[in-house]
Amino acid sequence: MIRCVLYDFDGPITTCDTTRLLVRVLAQRRPHRLAFASPSIVQMHLRRGSAQQAAKNRTIGTLLAGQTVSEAKEAARRFATFVRPLFRLDLLKSIAAWRGQGTLVLVVTATAEFAVREAMAKEQVEVIGTRFCVEGDRFTGKLDGDGCYGERKRALIAEWVSRAAEPVRFIESWSDS
Repeated sequence: MIRCVLYDFDGPITTCDTTRLLVRVLAQRRPHRLAFASPSIVQMHLRRGSAQQAAKNRTIGTLLAGQTVSEAKEAARRFATFVRPLFRLDLLKSIAAWRGQGTLVLVVTATAEFAVREAMAKEQVEVIGTRFCVEGDRFTGKLDGDGCYGERKRALIAEWVSRAAEPVRFIESWSDS
């Protein structure tokens, strides 16, 4: 039996929504893509709920389009340096305590999976997040699936459970929604 604890990333682990930090890092690497991303950046600020999340994903996808996997990994490293100071220390202690007991920690987030995986690397957790398509060695800018937001999170957790080598027992979860 796999004992598992779930955490959401933005809100519970971090003190704020980190999407803007990821957008900033991606835009600094490829400022010429900002012109293409501008409409969705405006929508990120004007919309709420699923429409806002769709705008965030379009923005990130537009800024990622054409980047190699290694370029995106470097952007994720920069993202991690900006995000780590925003971590709630009590939650990091909680994650470490669960890991110390042999419990698997699963972070499920609407934020781009490649970026959160890098930001959470020191904590040795599993990450399920919004994925972007890669063809060859380059990001296409399109979502891989429907993203990881709202009800879709439950479906992605169920998919993860179905692939687990053993039955999964969820012990606790931390979320802001």
